[in-house]
Amino acid sequence: MENLITKEQMNYFWKKRDFVYYTLSILIFMIHISSFAQYTIQEGTMALVNDKMAFFFKESITRFAVPLFFVLSGATFFRDYTNKKYISKIKSRFFTLVIPYLIWNTVWMIFDIICSYTFISSFFTGRRIFTLNTGNIFKSIFLAEWNIPFWFLLYLIVFVFISPLIDFIVKNKYTGICSIAAVSIFSIFEIGTLKYDAIAFYLLGAFLGKHCFEFVIRKTSRKNGICSIAFLVIYITAKNIFPENVYFGKPLAKIVIFMLACYAFWSVVDLFADKISYRPLYTRSFAVFILHSNISSVICKLFYLILPKSEYLAFPNFVFTMVLTLVLINVFCVIAEHYLPRTYALLMGKGITIKR
Repeated sequence: MENLITKEQMNYFWKKRDFVYYTLSILIFMIHISSFAQYTIQEGTMALVNDKMAFFFKESITRFAVPLFFVLSGATFFRDYTNKKYISKIKSRFFTLVIPYLIWNTVWMIFDIICSYTFISSFFTGRRIFTLNTGNIFKSIFLAEWNIPFWFLLYLIVFVFISPLIDFIVKNKYTGICSIAAVSIFSIFEIGTLKYDAIAFYLLGAFLGKHCFEFVIRKTSRKNGICSIAFLVIYITAKNIFPENVYFGKPLAKIVIFMLACYAFWSVVDLFADKISYRPLYTRSFAVFILHSNISSVICKLFYLILPKSEYLAFPNFVFTMVLTLVLINVFCVIAEHYLPRTYALLMGKGITIKR
């Protein structure tokens, strides 16, 4: 398949993917900003406005971000996968996924311990207290128990190790389609703690990488891009107007809607991707993903403590926290890339799936 894809098409795909990854990392970041939760006024017009804004930014425009990450990760991994490449793929992902996963789980575990047993704990009263024992240390480092966003990396690591099984499942088109449908339907029963939607999205990506990668990299038509905008606008509007609609919460409905949203968002980017100037910033999506949670929690809390406790400051807190966090992460990356390139490469795994 790759022989039918030109170098120009691949260059366009990598550029577009890096931009999309960075955008998705910001959307995931928005989900975790606690600005609106700091201002707990329950009544009045401003409280209602804050609730609506919190839902808009944290629920309606962001929730397809992780699904699209899974789809693109599966597609890029399986676009050239064969079982003969399994060992080399494992070695590659050990440095791009496993090492950063273990390092940052350890770093943020230490941060949580400090927040639990020092004077800093008085500033972060909403955080869980880290009970220092062997079980919690093990779960923190290896299972990301205290580094919640890293469940995504844990699933990616597992998917890489079972890639021969995934390859077997999606190798045949009909088996692949049936498997994706079966996992999606099985999500209805919510048995156990497995995230069936994550499995469905990664299988979809693996299927696309195996059989339809030329479809993934092909630029969409302007007409299709406009239709995709219309779909996203309708979806976001409907979700904000009817936030309690049961269909938005049904596992199978969510999977179907998010699959459509992923395709729509990916298509929309084609409308302006050619006009995007490629910047090193776009390769730092992994840095945003791993650093945003605790940096933003500090900034958000300091903003709340220093300024008046007015509900009118909830949205300014949200914007200030988001902007300053992204600036600080970018400054960290620029400095680390320049002065500690090898350490930086180790910490960032050279990007979450930057390996090409």
